[in-house]
Amino acid sequence: MFNKNHKNDETYDAATTMGGMLAGLLVGGLIGAVAMLFLAPQSGKRTRTLVRRKAIELRDQANEIADDTRHNAEKALKQAQTKAKNITRDTQATVRDTVKDIKDRGQDILDKQKERVESVLDSVKG
Repeated sequence: MFNKNHKNDETYDAATTMGGMLAGLLVGGLIGAVAMLFLAPQSGKRTRTLVRRKAIELRDQANEIADDTRHNAEKALKQAQTKAKNITRDTQATVRDTVKDIKDRGQDILDKQKERVESVLDSVKG
């Protein structure tokens, strides 16, 4: 079945994928940090420094992904708003044209009936 809202589905899928990537990055970073603690051959102080540095990198990556996700969501919202405005405009134009056609047809029918009535009246008078 054809889905008229397939672009909206794509936008939703992109947001879901981005959220999944962010979650995967965070979980992967945490698992990596824990593994690093257990497997680290260096001293505790050096390990803590390394963990701190990696945590800062992970935070920065998460912020970057969050900013990208927010930007993509704002872009998708603007596209949806533009599309809604276009659909509304197109629908109004179609309705306006349909109403005009109906009015014109009604006027034609009225004119023909008027001519018939006048013709009957003329034949009765004459």
